[in-house]
Amino acid sequence: MINITSKVASILFSLEEMEKLYKQIKKLGGVVDELTAELEQEEETTKFYRLKGRYTLECFKSEMKKHGVKSSKIKGVNTLICDGVTLVGPWSFIAKIRYRDNLASKYNTLLDKHKAYYRQIIQALKELENITPNDLVYSRLTVPEWIDINEFTKKARALVAEH
Repeated sequence: MINITSKVASILFSLEEMEKLYKQIKKLGGVVDELTAELEQEEETTKFYRLKGRYTLECFKSEMKKHGVKSSKIKGVNTLICDGVTLVGPWSFIAKIRYRDNLASKYNTLLDKHKAYYRQIIQALKELENITPNDLVYSRLTVPEWIDINEFTKKARALVAEH
């Protein structure tokens, strides 16, 4: 048996959470896009290197010293290891990349949560399509209340279709 009132409550909760997440996603997505565009422009003017392999900053600096590079030449650099490639460049540039990557990770997490709520709503709506008279009795609902719930589910489907 299906508890209709709890299904409706879960749909309402999920819709509210989706709306909050949507606002955060929209805001964060804009920031990530802006930072990405900024980094692409900066990439053209910033001197940085892509090295095959994974090198920590200390490892990179020691290798450079072995090859005769003075400490003052490598003082303001930082490294970032990503997918088996090490980026070596100015501290500020690497810091921006890390910041953008952290925001992008948060953005992806928010998207995943949004999708999970969406799936929960779809599942609850499907369950509400197959209501029996026993479910109405179990949920202690009257027929007029059930009619109101049917109207609610139609509106919920429309809202979910927008997202």
